[in-house]
Amino acid sequence: MEYKFYKVTGGKFIERLKEIGRQRKIAIDKLNSLCDEVGAESASEYSGGGLAFFNFAKTPDKSIWKSCSTGWMPKVSTKDGKLIAKKIKDVGKIPSQQMALDVFDLVGYRVFGDNTASGIEVGRAVFCGHMKYETFFIKVPQDKESPYIPTCDSMVECKEWEMLKFMDEVRS
Repeated sequence: MEYKFYKVTGGKFIERLKEIGRQRKIAIDKLNSLCDEVGAESASEYSGGGLAFFNFAKTPDKSIWKSCSTGWMPKVSTKDGKLIAKKIKDVGKIPSQQMALDVFDLVGYRVFGDNTASGIEVGRAVFCGHMKYETFFIKVPQDKESPYIPTCDSMVECKEWEMLKFMDEVRS
């Protein structure tokens, strides 16, 4: 699969990331309070946003909790489980930072590639960068029949090595 890389500094994308960061902080603070309330060590979220499961140091009460993936979720068939499920709903969805790509119409943007031994390769837009420098790089899969065309001037095409160099410098 082929990709193009874009550098973004400032503009609506950074504003959207900051907004999502504020929303995430509020939701995660509520979720951390709920963890304390139910005795969980922590909670895990889906990469697309939202609670995936709670993590406990010891196996929780199985009359209230059911095993889910590598963690635990409340059983909604019990009174206590329903109460916890309502509190989870009250926390609201934890927004994913990937949602900032909606500024460029890239949320949900998928390119289907070649068949591989394990199925059809699927590419989606992802980004990395650092808020301190307000610099981000977006990796966008390209469809040969209808390539992605940037929707605003703040996306400047760059090379993959530029992204890798920036990320190495930020880490050191």
